[in-house]
Amino acid sequence: ALEVRTRAAFPTDWGMTQNNLAIAYNQRIRGERADNLEEAIQHYELALQVYAREAFPEQWATTQNNLGEAYRNRIRGERAENLEEAIRHYELALEVRTREQFPSDWAMTQNNLAIAYSDRIRGERADNLEAAIRHYELALEVRTRAAFPEQWATTQNNLANAYLNRIRGERADNLEAAIRHYELALEVYTRAAFPTDWGMTQNNLANAYNQRIRGERADNLEAAIRHYELALEVRTRAAFPTDWGMTQNNLATAYSDRIRGERADNLEEAIRHYELALEVRTRAAFPEQWAGTQNNLANAYSDRIRGERADNLEAAIRHYELALEVRTREQLPQDRVQTARNLGDLHFEQKNWSAAHRAYELARDAAEDLFRVSITGRGQQAEMEQLADLYDRDLAVCAELYKTDTSVAREALEESEAARSRAFLRQLGLGDFAPPASIPAPLVAQEKNILAQQRDIENNLAGVETRSDRMSEMERALTERRKQLLDEVERVWDEMLAASPDAADYVSLRRAETPKWNDLFALAARVKSNTALVEFHLLDDQTLAFVWRAGWDAPKMLSLSLTRERLLHRYLLPYEREVLNIYRRSQAQASGRELYHDWLGLGEELLAPLVERRSDGTSLLGDASLVYFIPHQFLHLLPLHALTVNGEPFIARRAVAYAPSAAVLGRVLTTDDRRQTTLHSSGQAPDGRQALVMGYTEYPWQRDVFNGEAVEVAKLFGAEEIVDEHATRAALAERAPAAPLIHLSCHGAFDGNDSLNSAVALADGPFTARDWMRLALRAELVTLSACQLAFNRLNPGDDLVGMTRALMYAGASSVLLALWSVYADTTQEWMLDFYNRIRANGDAQAKAYAFRDATLALRAKYLKLTKHDDPYIWAPFVLVGDWM
Repeated sequence: ALEVRTRAAFPTDWGMTQNNLAIAYNQRIRGERADNLEEAIQHYELALQVYAREAFPEQWATTQNNLGEAYRNRIRGERAENLEEAIRHYELALEVRTREQFPSDWAMTQNNLAIAYSDRIRGERADNLEAAIRHYELALEVRTRAAFPEQWATTQNNLANAYLNRIRGERADNLEAAIRHYELALEVYTRAAFPTDWGMTQNNLANAYNQRIRGERADNLEAAIRHYELALEVRTRAAFPTDWGMTQNNLATAYSDRIRGERADNLEEAIRHYELALEVRTRAAFPEQWAGTQNNLANAYSDRIRGERADNLEAAIRHYELALEVRTREQLPQDRVQTARNLGDLHFEQKNWSAAHRAYELARDAAEDLFRVSITGRGQQAEMEQLADLYDRDLAVCAELYKTDTSVAREALEESEAARSRAFLRQLGLGDFAPPASIPAPLVAQEKNILAQQRDIENNLAGVETRSDRMSEMERALTERRKQLLDEVERVWDEMLAASPDAADYVSLRRAETPKWNDLFALAARVKSNTALVEFHLLDDQTLAFVWRAGWDAPKMLSLSLTRERLLHRYLLPYEREVLNIYRRSQAQASGRELYHDWLGLGEELLAPLVERRSDGTSLLGDASLVYFIPHQFLHLLPLHALTVNGEPFIARRAVAYAPSAAVLGRVLTTDDRRQTTLHSSGQAPDGRQALVMGYTEYPWQRDVFNGEAVEVAKLFGAEEIVDEHATRAALAERAPAAPLIHLSCHGAFDGNDSLNSAVALADGPFTARDWMRLALRAELVTLSACQLAFNRLNPGDDLVGMTRALMYAGASSVLLALWSVYADTTQEWMLDFYNRIRANGDAQAKAYAFRDATLALRAKYLKLTKHDDPYIWAPFVLVGDWM
């Protein structure tokens, strides 16, 4: 036809034929599928040269839709980029294919767009699936069973697929929804009328039963096997080789998990079906599916009962390694994480530590890439949890390697750091850090503008309600803008690196890169030679402790026998009963029951090994007079300085400060170096800024205590206290940014359901952690003389979310907060002693040493008065951040 229908003579007919030819190539069976799709795309694009939107809107939209289909199925090029192109062309088509004018075509494109979102690689997986569900449901508004039964069934099947993979919502509910939609599709997709579609939906329904949570697991697996076998009655190798291979793979997976029958027989069946699948799923024709089946076959060999165990494990390793040849970090990062983790677990089982370490490293690298491109809070948290799990697995390996190779301690400490405070570091990267002078001023100005916008978005996102399963429109818009700004600032940072040799450290700080040993070595030098840094990392079966000091060429690494379960039941539960739960404590005191403080004995397991003399006569902490504790997970909830070592509190011998991570400490110290101010005894910084002191309580009988504390602290620093009805949210927000020291004497509360809703109570309402995040502080110390605000929600991979994080994000160099409900009178006494020590003329102490001495003085006083050593009285506060 094109020999006559030339573009010059018959442009419209030429365009129509180009479109038709493209459709034929899109559906062609013979020849290479990849070549056919390239031909289809070429001919669709030729058709669009004639089918202009203005002249032929309907044909233009049809071709845009078809071109979207070709890009969605395209094999060559980057898969992620092809799907973005498909989405773009579908959305162009919908500009013309409106529901009002072309309802049937509109619904078809909505369905196609939903499929593309279901497959989409870029963006958050959870968001993409929600978008897919939304577009399928739009399509079904037109594709009713009565009007378009076949299309209705198609979309029901597709919608079921989306629910099958859905991340948000309850997993059990999503699977039930998937089963329901598959069964609806089968009401139309009968074997007699639509055998191919019937076979496809039987396969899909089997997948849903294979994953089903509700009902008996054994029954669900039998149902899955039955539906797979029904699918194979139609999906024969001769007629539908690709589909046959897919169902063989799926059936094998069901046999791998099967409960009924002999386990050994089921695994043999699984291996047989996987090997059948690989007869069609070749690496050349279907590389991604080939790799998936290789991974699954490796799983089956790993579990296999028959044959020699060593042979089976070697076969499993071989198949995992084959899968990794296709499951690359660039193309299939999430699949690479899964396979590399499986391979690492297998080497771990064999105690092949070096091989396990290498495999986990492959998984971590891919997971780090996924975290870097995660945009939403939900997505970041999911990636951080995955990273935390991988780092935990590898740190257990490092503990074994350390027994014969102590040099691994450097890498292990780097991993411990990479497993915590990730989102916190991202937020701190938005802070006010001075760039090197050699970076061109226009780039600095561009970065400043972008970072200011990013900070606004972070603050707004912190205030968005995120408990619902679906993102709000506001959250969606903020997240999309965050992504745009991230792309923009990444470009600016790349230009900075190209323009200045001094930009590397600065850009690393902005990018929130986790520290390497050189950075940790430098940090130890900055906190002085008399300081030891101690970082803990909890694993299921042990606790790792890393110790390093200025000048050490590597950290020391200890494997402690303290398990997570023992920490919880032996120490944390008694701590919760006796200290954290003030009601139960009061009951115990009223009844005269002894408070045993057994939880203090944790120090003998956790801290004593740090101070005990070793065979060479030295201890790990040596002569360090200050210890920085960097806790992990549950250890953040405890006053580690109060734990006993050889019968006395740890703080009796050494000053203590805390940090969420070494990386966060490095950022805070960087901020303090930039600020370079020290409080004078007058309470003024060198630039004239004055301390802010506020006091408030809603209970009249407490007024003298709360306001009295504020009055006395204000006197010490030559400031004017703000109390009673004047202690408002506005007064705090207005004066806090200029204050070198902030002290609030008031009530506080930790919100366990929403930690950023934790707040101090002021005259006109609560001032929450979110409110603090909106401020830009330059304070060397923020003290919240209030209850429970040192508590934080613990998130895997991020650790602290609460008031500590909010204050440090806002710019505080150090924070002083309480872990539990404190006594007002002893708090005032301790605070005044502490402040007197840090402001004394000519004899001022650094904050960490003033903290120690004030704590020991209060302990000594009450020990003398009551003859009972009660850390509830003297150990509620923790100093986090800069020790100076």
